[in-house]
Amino acid sequence: MTPLKEIVHADLLRLRLPADWRGAPEEDGVSCWTPDPPDGGALRILLETLSGGDAAVRMLEMATRFLQPGDVRAADRTLEQLEDGALLATLHAQAEADGAPAAFYLWMKGVAADPGALCALFSFSLPAARDGDPHFAALLSMLDAEIRACRLG
Repeated sequence: MTPLKEIVHADLLRLRLPADWRGAPEEDGVSCWTPDPPDGGALRILLETLSGGDAAVRMLEMATRFLQPGDVRAADRTLEQLEDGALLATLHAQAEADGAPAAFYLWMKGVAADPGALCALFSFSLPAARDGDPHFAALLSMLDAEIRACRLG
């Protein structure tokens, strides 16, 4: 596996990704990270700040919306509290991207951040035909571990 490097998103998120991945800003504060050379997968990252109210309640509300309980395209939904107190929601969905079938793996990690909460949203997409491919399975395992370990705030 390629060595990892630390990336910083919006000065509030520190995450390790493969050293050969390249990042580019997109619209509305989203950054997109892809292997170099591209292999069909892309990780997008967005930060949301939730102000006011009880941080734990706000994060739980956002996680519940994130998990899309009524969306039949989504599966493998999980919601857990990590050892460091962060809330982590994950799901897997099948949909279309640019007119082609795609698989999406999504994570939302939230932490209390005075005076509210800070939530990082991660979306890894790949062509549906490559979902389950051993290369992407290993990559998703690495991404899950690194997202769980990322630092917010």
